[in-house]
Amino acid sequence: MLAIDSSNPKGKNETSDLEARVVFPFAAGRSGSDAGCSVTLPSDTKVAVIIPTYNRWPYVCDAIDSVLGQTHKWTECIVVDDASSDGSCRRIREKYGESVSAISNPKNREKSYCRNLGVKSCEAKFVCFLDSDDILTQNSVESRLEILLKEESVVSYGITQRFNQTEEEALRHFRSRVNGELPLVEQYLAHQGFLTTDGFMISRDNMIMHGMYSEALTNMEDVELFLRLLCSLEFRSCQAIVAKTRRIDHSAQVRLNKVIKQRFALTERIRMNPMVMERIGKGFEKMQLSEYEKFLGALYHAKQYRSYRRYYRQGLKCNLTPATLKFFKRYLLSYLRIPSEEQQL
Repeated sequence: MLAIDSSNPKGKNETSDLEARVVFPFAAGRSGSDAGCSVTLPSDTKVAVIIPTYNRWPYVCDAIDSVLGQTHKWTECIVVDDASSDGSCRRIREKYGESVSAISNPKNREKSYCRNLGVKSCEAKFVCFLDSDDILTQNSVESRLEILLKEESVVSYGITQRFNQTEEEALRHFRSRVNGELPLVEQYLAHQGFLTTDGFMISRDNMIMHGMYSEALTNMEDVELFLRLLCSLEFRSCQAIVAKTRRIDHSAQVRLNKVIKQRFALTERIRMNPMVMERIGKGFEKMQLSEYEKFLGALYHAKQYRSYRRYYRQGLKCNLTPATLKFFKRYLLSYLRIPSEEQQL
């Protein structure tokens, strides 16, 4: 079994910044004469799909199966288990053997760390990502790879479809967001949903060169990454549905806590990047307003009413609190609600 523990990285070509590295089988689990072959393939045909997972058994199996079933046969599946407590990593190794390459974190480090670790650990020329509760369409890798084989310096991306959407609805929604009349970065600032973690593919070298995911962010890390990439690289759409997304995690409290814990880390991170700040211009103000609104909403729904009132008043002073009746009513109602045990903010 080709699997590693990221607490004990070793292997050939080890470098000081490489936390784990392993040579993966590219044809493992395939049927026909190619199954199990060890032929060295042209580097521009290898694609790694990196799946971070945490307590997603057995749903992660749907994600893995969708990677193993790709029409592009030289696709490798890398699962980075983020210290799951449900035995996911062991079960994956038992179920898939050498068809899947497994990396196990000794402690929970969040999705950005896991995705970056997968990139560092692979030898594929191109990489893409898949959340463990989502699936790829059968030609997902092939559709995006066709663009990169013509010009590997770009980022290729496709359309993601929610499980409760029809294909027609997903295509119509995408086309309403991407019209070609404005620079893509401006369209993204207006409607972020058309670029997703499941939907893009990039060369491994470009991913590393442009900083990969920010491990300081536990929420909206994809937004920060896409803004950096949009300001530096050309994006090209394959115009095909490449992934289907769903939400298995029903723990709203976990999501709220992440938003609250991160607070304004996204815009603070963007503010530190002069290139992005110059490129997005007044779009930064809109991002600040959006982040503040989500933060206030998370405080209220988490029943942290005292903090909600404090940040509501602070936001009024700097024009960040939404000037809507909804947030004002929440402010008044917060005095009548029973608060939860609040975090120190």
